[in-house]
Amino acid sequence: MLLELEKTNQMYTKLKISDMNFNLTYALSDPLLINKVGSVNVPQYVVELDLTSEDIDNLIRAKSALAQIDNMLITTTENIDGEVVCEFVFGDTQGHNNKITYQISGNIIAQNIKLPFNSDMFKTILQANKDAEGGTLKLSEMGLMCLNFQTDTISSEYFMVRKAETEF
Repeated sequence: MLLELEKTNQMYTKLKISDMNFNLTYALSDPLLINKVGSVNVPQYVVELDLTSEDIDNLIRAKSALAQIDNMLITTTENIDGEVVCEFVFGDTQGHNNKITYQISGNIIAQNIKLPFNSDMFKTILQANKDAEGGTLKLSEMGLMCLNFQTDTISSEYFMVRKAETEF
């Protein structure tokens, strides 16, 4: 492996890393030129679901059955027993289009939430964490989803933002 620094005037501007297969170039900066990051306001989550490995597999299968559609609508509603549940609706909800609905119960504070997400991205996250014993899905009314997964050696956290332009 070869490491090189590139200078412009008296300032190092690039770090080059290379081996027999790859050449990488990273831009360097003075820490005084980088803006400080402000505080992040984490919204209140109104839905919190524990995802079992069975839930993860079922959600992947539901999305795979409608591979050409990238729409997923997450809603909170009551099931036939009167319990508040979270529904994952894959497909288009208008007209005579194909759709698959999967329900999960959990800690649901707010009802009548309808938030659209990209089902392709959701499936990718679930597939990357299929080996996890389970996971947690949190959802805010503002359209932020937080997914957490844990294995013996890895802990992962993902954030998804609702679809901005949608027919839902």
